[in-house]
This record gives sequence, structure tokens and C-alpha cells, in this order.
Amino acid sequence: MIVRLVTVESNTLIRLGYLSMIAHEPDIELVAQPASEAEAWQVIAEKPTDVVALSTIAVPDAADLAVRLRRAHPQLGIVLIGDTDDALLLWALQTGLSALLSWSASPAQIIATVRHAAVSPAGFTASGLAGAIAREDVRLTTLTSREAQILCHLQAGTPTDGIAADLHLSVSTVRTYIARLYAKLGAGSRRHALDIAHDQELL
Repeated sequence: MIVRLVTVESNTLIRLGYLSMIAHEPDIELVAQPASEAEAWQVIAEKPTDVVALSTIAVPDAADLAVRLRRAHPQLGIVLIGDTDDALLLWALQTGLSALLSWSASPAQIIATVRHAAVSPAGFTASGLAGAIAREDVRLTTLTSREAQILCHLQAGTPTDGIAADLHLSVSTVRTYIARLYAKLGAGSRRHALDIAHDQELL
């Protein structure tokens, strides 16, 4: 099986690093290296792709893009590279990404993750996930002030763009907060999140 990989990366040195790394892997083909979100959508639409790797540096709204890619392409392997704090780990798990890698990941880890994402796009993997889940179980009912604000807006039925306007945030930032709130509550939708929040007396 040849894994067809697309890397979304604007940094020239990192793009060259991908080229060098993939050159030694006969089962991975680097299909394209779009430098922006618009280019990424075009490439994926035009060329058969098994896995997309994107970084939070190359694409400012990488998390939001990852969510939209997952919705549009359920069978696509999606690897996000960036910070790996507990909130992002749990958000990535809840969102249905294939993997989350830290900036310090070795070439061997990146290659292994790409192969995993190709054969199991819905089977999330990330270093430190078990610890994050254990810590989250302890602080499940503890929301940040911003998460509490978002939750109140969700209860009021405020649409995403309305929340963004009220809190002076971008829509993509609000979507990220909502996704992290869902991950913290273990919810899959707005209604589900509100039901859990009421059960845990968070509202």
C-alpha cells in the first residue's frame, strides 16, 4: 500500500525536511505541499490523498481546518502538529482527528503516525493521551472562565458568530473553544453539552 501524503506547510525549510524524510520511505508518496488552506482544499479535491499533515504555524486556524476536513472527508487521515497540552489532546480526540503530534516529534514518530493515520483515520493516537484523560477525569467539572462564558452563550442559544461578536473573538477561535468545551464535558453536540452541564450543576 502506498500512502499518499499532503503536507500543509508554509515554511520552506520544513517543507524540505518533509521531502528529505519521505525520500527514504518507499511506501509513502508526497503528493503535494500546499502552503495555505486554500491551496490545501484545491489539492485534496484534485488529487487522491490518504493523509494530510498540517501544523498550527503553517495555518493559523489549523484546528478549525482540521475539523472541516474531517467533516468533508471522513476517511481522510488527519495529523495535526502543534502544542500537545491536555485541552488540545482531548479536543483532538473528541473531534475525530487521526493523531496529534508535538513539535518535538522525531522523524520516526512522524512516519509511524502517517502510516497509522492512513490505515486507521478514525483511530486517534497521541503521546500523553492516557495521562490527559486521567487528569481530565479529576477536573472534569472545572471550567475556565472563558469556557463558562461560552457555555452560558450556548445555553442562551446564541449562534457562533453572535458569541464571537459578544466576546470580541474570531469565529474560528470560538469554534475551538466550543470544541474544547465539548471535549471536557464528553459531549457531541450543543444539546448534549447543555444536558451534561445541567446534570453536573455547571449552569
